[in-house]
Amino acid sequence: MHSREYRRPGDHVGKKIVVVGAGNSGADIVRHLSSLNLGHYTYQGEKTDDEVDRPYTTVYQCVTGASRAGYNSGTEPWTPYIRSVPTIDHIEGPSDGTPAGIIHLQDDSKLEDIDLIIFATGYNNSLPFAKAADEPWASANVLDEVISEDERVGGDEWEIGGVKGLHMVGLDELLLFLKDDRSIAFPGLRRFLKPKSRADQKPTRSSLSHSPKSRLESHHSSGQVYYPTSPPTQSSLATHQQLFQLLHRPRHPMLNPSQHQSQRG
Repeated sequence: MHSREYRRPGDHVGKKIVVVGAGNSGADIVRHLSSLNLGHYTYQGEKTDDEVDRPYTTVYQCVTGASRAGYNSGTEPWTPYIRSVPTIDHIEGPSDGTPAGIIHLQDDSKLEDIDLIIFATGYNNSLPFAKAADEPWASANVLDEVISEDERVGGDEWEIGGVKGLHMVGLDELLLFLKDDRSIAFPGLRRFLKPKSRADQKPTRSSLSHSPKSRLESHHSSGQVYYPTSPPTQSSLATHQQLFQLLHRPRHPMLNPSQHQSQRG
């Protein structure tokens, strides 16, 4: 399976798994899977918790070097449960003696009885609107391949000439804008971002609504940004307080036990 089909570690408890890749997806997946053994087994597979009722999960990771994700460096508690092995040379199909097949590695070693291979080999990026011959793409070289005519036979011919590739380069330190060119951005979900709950979002929005900088109005035609001319008035604060209370009112009496009991009494 590809890493995009991976959902949760609990789906693979007790299996022998090979994860191919050491990028962000591969590092995350081996961390999830190997952590299933924490507090229950030693990294050699010996049980430390007599009450545990789930089997040991064996995790192999095919790597060519250190993890590019910034963790799984060896100091984390789950890393002893990750068995690093060379990349795959070829896979021998199932036979009567080896129903699960045999994975042959680059160092001539073998892995047998593997239940699952997860290919965390990345995602192909495609920017069909960014033509390789046009600026700024011709100079930026954000992706190293070009969509060819053969790839768009019978439809979507307008994408021909667009850039594509596995890894984007030429971005700034935020991995958001083109380097030295903030007129083009590539927004996406940042790493290590913890989304807030809906309950936390409401007071956050309430406080930000009175922050002058949160009321910026961008004028793309002139490139100017305007700040509010005056701070909020007492009347606007009172109105906002009423709105804040309204947002926190339970949507159904059953959500407020005290109110529900008073209605019954």
